[in-house]
Amino acid sequence: MNWIDWRYLGNMKNKFKFSWFDKIYFKLFPQKALRSFTKKMGGDNEILDLLHTAFEKAGKIEIRRTSSNERGFILTIDRKLSFYFYQNGDAFEYDGYEAGEYDEADVTIFDR
Repeated sequence: MNWIDWRYLGNMKNKFKFSWFDKIYFKLFPQKALRSFTKKMGGDNEILDLLHTAFEKAGKIEIRRTSSNERGFILTIDRKLSFYFYQNGDAFEYDGYEAGEYDEADVTIFDR
């Protein structure tokens, strides 16, 4: 990551005030700045590192619909590893994973 698009920070702008120094810090040292602000917001940098490593090494990431009647989605990495998420109230919860060979996903899931 070499840049931060300030338009995508959404509600963070209202909760956290970014000074001119913070913006320069993000511009010059984006990864260090992200780690610093993640910690300030109560996030876990270890989880951030693990997710970043996993997604950085992935060749293809697909989002699929679940085959059940429940609301949820499946995140498939390189058509070999799938992570299941199901809706619980106003959020999605992780439900487990599965390994195997998968067909190509319908990438128009968000168009419907």
